[in-house]
Amino acid sequence: MKRQRAGTGCWVDEAWPDRHIGWMRRGVKAIRLHRMRSSSIEAAGYDLKRRTLRIRFVRGWTYDYQAVPAKVFRDLLAAESKGRFVNWSIKPYYRCTQVK
Repeated sequence: MKRQRAGTGCWVDEAWPDRHIGWMRRGVKAIRLHRMRSSSIEAAGYDLKRRTLRIRFVRGWTYDYQAVPAKVFRDLLAAESKGRFVNWSIKPYYRCTQVK
């Protein structure tokens, strides 16, 4: 069940209220990031229009992966091990740039 967080206009998953950690603005485009339950990935978000997957790692580095299908982002959200999924199904196949 989702509800709107007071005063923010953002929707929050009631089952995991701290999941949404806001919009990460880098360069021209902001991508809404969602907190991950992972020891290596802090948050991830997806821009459907640009087909860009943004991942913020626990150590603070953030990367944009280009030309990623929406299904890959959905699979990441559903993966039992987020870090393993990124290492095996995203890093080898999609070009990335570090977000500064």
